[in-house]
Amino acid sequence: MRCANSLKQVALGLHGFESARGRFPPAAAPASGDSFQTPQGRYRGSPKYVSNNRMGRYNWVMVTLPYVEADAYYQQAVEAEGAGLNNPVSPYYAGGRSGLAASLPKLFLCPAESIADPVYARAAPFDPSGATTYTSLCSYVINSGTYLHSGNPGDDEQFDVPDDGVGYWSSTTRITHITDGTSNTLLLGERAFTDPGYEIVAKAVINEQLAAMGYPAAYYDLLCGLFGDRLEALGAWDGVTPNDFVSPRGYAVSGTPINYRIQLTPAQLANPSGSDPAFLLAYAQRRRAYGSGHPSGANFAFVDGSVRFLNSATPFQLVRNVSSIAGGEVIPGDF
Repeated sequence: MRCANSLKQVALGLHGFESARGRFPPAAAPASGDSFQTPQGRYRGSPKYVSNNRMGRYNWVMVTLPYVEADAYYQQAVEAEGAGLNNPVSPYYAGGRSGLAASLPKLFLCPAESIADPVYARAAPFDPSGATTYTSLCSYVINSGTYLHSGNPGDDEQFDVPDDGVGYWSSTTRITHITDGTSNTLLLGERAFTDPGYEIVAKAVINEQLAAMGYPAAYYDLLCGLFGDRLEALGAWDGVTPNDFVSPRGYAVSGTPINYRIQLTPAQLANPSGSDPAFLLAYAQRRRAYGSGHPSGANFAFVDGSVRFLNSATPFQLVRNVSSIAGGEVIPGDF
């Protein structure tokens, strides 16, 4: 019950944002509101929701804070992050585990989450002092739609998407856009932070990507944390930081079953290959899967404000159908 109540409060915060702004927040967007061209030639831009021009980008969690009775925290975070844009380590992270980045309201962490440490620690990537930054984890992800990764190296999970969910990169979804019905469309879901095979898969794939970009091997361990070699990195809520390469972090897509875990065999995991399509597919699927600390399913908030627990056995196609906002899919009446 506590888990559902927390998720409902966060969902109501998104509705508060929608009531004030006329649209739901994007998963993440440039703070300036500027448009930019994707590798596929599409332009994406978003209204300017954050007052501080010095911020690099922001995510849906940041702009929802004022609508969940956390406006004072929001104002401090915006100012601290913006002021530190040109510093090796932003004042946003000052104070270590007691700093702003590590003090996200506990409302955003599912009470059933069993992770030992709800704060993600990583080495600051370009700070010569080797300082560590600490960031709160967020259990919730916004519905970005029905994207399916093929496992092919050419797939881009940030840009090769149909943009048919409620929140994605620089989205501007209005309530009137949700023609499938608010009771039949996902708004938010839970994410799980535990999966023994993920770090092996992620390191192999990320190292392959870094090599393709020309980074020397000495940088691999340092940069892996930015790209999300641990599930906690994907749950770190600080999608506002200027050096965050994994943006947007706070979204999920319906390309995998609920509570999906890495399915590779022990023999495959013992010989990881970042160019193997099986590893690429497992990496992409696990990063954006819904799940929770509950053994049999996860909680989801729908656009109408209701919260429902969906069993892990919920048909995959049904989860996809309720992930689009205007797909016209037929949803069973007993769903």
